[in-house]
Amino acid sequence: MNPMVETIQELTRWYDLFNEHYFENKLPPAMITVQKTRQGNLGHFTPWYSWVSVDEDEAKDEKNNYCEINLAAQALNRPAEEIGCTMVHEMTHYDLFLQGVKNCSGKIHNKKFKAAAESHDMIVERDKKVGWGVTMPNDNMKKFINDVIKPDMNKIHYFREDMAREPKAKELHPVYHVFCESCGKKFDYKPKKKDKDNFDFMNDFGFVCKACGTEMQIEEDEA
Repeated sequence: MNPMVETIQELTRWYDLFNEHYFENKLPPAMITVQKTRQGNLGHFTPWYSWVSVDEDEAKDEKNNYCEINLAAQALNRPAEEIGCTMVHEMTHYDLFLQGVKNCSGKIHNKKFKAAAESHDMIVERDKKVGWGVTMPNDNMKKFINDVIKPDMNKIHYFREDMAREPKAKELHPVYHVFCESCGKKFDYKPKKKDKDNFDFMNDFGFVCKACGTEMQIEEDEA
C-alpha cells in the first residue's frame, strides 16, 4: 500500500475523534490532504467547498462537496500532539466558517478565533504575521491525543523534504580605486552593469583630477 494512503486514513481517524470531542460531531467530513505549504505554514483550511464532484448535477448541492483541511507535508515529522493541534486549529476555522463568523483577515487571526481555539484546549499566542494564530496544545489536549486517539505514528512515517540546493556563489563586482599621484585626491568607482558590458574600464575610461589637472591612476579590486 502507498504509505500516504495509510497516513490519510490515520489523520481522518483523528479528525473524526476530534470532531466528536471538541465539536459535538457538527463538522461535516472534510477532505484531509497532505501537501507542501509555504515556509512557516503548518496547515490550512479552505473557507469554500474546494473539492467539487465531477458530476455536475451532484456538484450543484454543496452537501456533495468538501472543504479542505491540509497538513503541511514538511511538518509531519513533529510530535503527534503538535500535528493534532494543527488539525484542531484548522477544524476551528471550519467550525467558525459554518457559523458565518469572520475569524481571519488574510493571515491575521482575530480575537474570535482566539476565544474559539482556547475553548478547544489550545494555548494561543499573538504574532505580528498571523495575529492570534500561534496555537499549541495544552495539557488537556495532549492527554486526549495520547489516551483517546492513541496515534499510530507508524502510519505517519514520512514527511516531505526539499532537495538540498547548492548555495549560490557570490558574484564578484569590480571596484575601481581612482587616485591622483600628484595631489592625493582619490575615490572608488563601481560601474553599473551596462558599463561593465559596454567597455573595458581599465583601458577605455579615465579621469582627470579637477584639483591639479593630472590624469588619475586606476587600480581594480573585487568586492
